[in-house]
Amino acid sequence: MTPSWLNGMQQVPQVRYLYTRQVVAPRREALRRIVRRGIAQGQIDASADVEVLLTCLSAPAILMGMHKARGQAPLASIPAVVDLVLRGVGVKSPHENGGGAAL
Repeated sequence: MTPSWLNGMQQVPQVRYLYTRQVVAPRREALRRIVRRGIAQGQIDASADVEVLLTCLSAPAILMGMHKARGQAPLASIPAVVDLVLRGVGVKSPHENGGGAAL
């Protein structure tokens, strides 16, 4: 996401609404299904707040995309952030499981 795109979203509510509806909402719903499946399978602590977890998993990718658009180095790797967040809700890192997917 480029700085000019972010600026446009701030200045034109319709652009922000369309982006949220057509891009953000479907991606959050897909991630929500994955998280709920992880809870149902006992891989994620059932007491985890799903909406907070979605934000914790998605916000770093958005931030890193903004840094990349500005030509700045990423602050951390996305897999490292995801592993840390998932360990916080009781999921072993894929690296701890021998390389397989956590969910």
